[in-house]
Amino acid sequence: MESKSGYTVFELLIVLIVIGAISIFALAKMSYSFEEINNESEKVEVEKNSIIKASEAYVNSVTSKFQEEVTYIFAKEVADAGFILAGDNYGSIKIKVTKLENEYKIEIV
Repeated sequence: MESKSGYTVFELLIVLIVIGAISIFALAKMSYSFEEINNESEKVEVEKNSIIKASEAYVNSVTSKFQEEVTYIFAKEVADAGFILAGDNYGSIKIKVTKLENEYKIEIV
């Protein structure tokens, strides 16, 4: 009797079904991960905007402190002054205040 080498159609079909199931699971997991990343970056952007707005209010209320062309402060200083609620990492967020002719430019660096 001759022995045949190779796989049957049924065996190949099972392998394809298993690969398909793994692919579907992996794509669903990746999709969820990308959604989490997008949500996190939106939160960071909102937080940056609120820090900048609070810093503008702080700088405009204490203009005597910002007479030099460029001054650096930390978000913690703005929070301590009561212009924004304190955050965990505000001691590490550095803000650059640039004095222009009749206004201030605020940037997070």
